[in-house]
Amino acid sequence: YSADRAVGKGTIAVRLGPRIAVRLAQATTIAAAVTAVALLPRLISASVLEAILLLIVPYAIVQVVQLERYLQRRLEPRRIDGLMALALTYIVFFVAIPLWVLV
Repeated sequence: YSADRAVGKGTIAVRLGPRIAVRLAQATTIAAAVTAVALLPRLISASVLEAILLLIVPYAIVQVVQLERYLQRRLEPRRIDGLMALALTYIVFFVAIPLWVLV
């Protein structure tokens, strides 16, 4: 956050502040999991759905908890490499698994 702010980047964290950015990340993580649970049963087979839900829902919980821990222990400056890797892996679930099902 502080490095982005120092160089004038217009990231969500810089514009809204780190606390709101983390809350937004938590909300979108939950929204993605809820959407997957609501929509995927209509789109894919039950066996693939079970595998996806066994990944997506627990991973969403882990991600929300890790983001909360980040907020509770936030000391500037702090690297967020682990949080970034966690979030990017979560995104892969919504790309790689549906692509795998199509192939």
